[in-house]
Amino acid sequence: MDFFRNHDLINEDGDTLSMEDVVLASASNPAHRRNEMMACVKGLELIAEMRGDCAMLYTINCPSKYHATLMNGKPNPTWDHSTVRKSSDYLVDTFAAFRKAMHKKELRWYGVRVAEPHHDGTVHWHLLCFMRKKHRRAIT
Repeated sequence: MDFFRNHDLINEDGDTLSMEDVVLASASNPAHRRNEMMACVKGLELIAEMRGDCAMLYTINCPSKYHATLMNGKPNPTWDHSTVRKSSDYLVDTFAAFRKAMHKKELRWYGVRVAEPHHDGTVHWHLLCFMRKKHRRAIT
């Protein structure tokens, strides 16, 4: 935010606008993004409650070969020089296969996903999924 705090926008008429004010008023504001996500989650929670569905939280990680460094900061000997983009693509492809398998078995669920970086930038996902209680074991 220091960059935005230290710069202004000036139009052709000489009107000045603080870039920090613009960012804080936009959808890019982290507080706005969090509030929007929480409102969405609350809405899904209310739907699940009305339907009698249960909630499950999952974390999906990439295999070790996608991680450049270990948690202690040392180089990961199994890293295959995959990029952060490749780790993201791995999760997208893996999750697409999972969705296809669930659809084929007529197991339905709904929810939200948050992508988050590990210490080395490799992506992992947190999923909050709602489903029929009778499908929980089969989906999990």
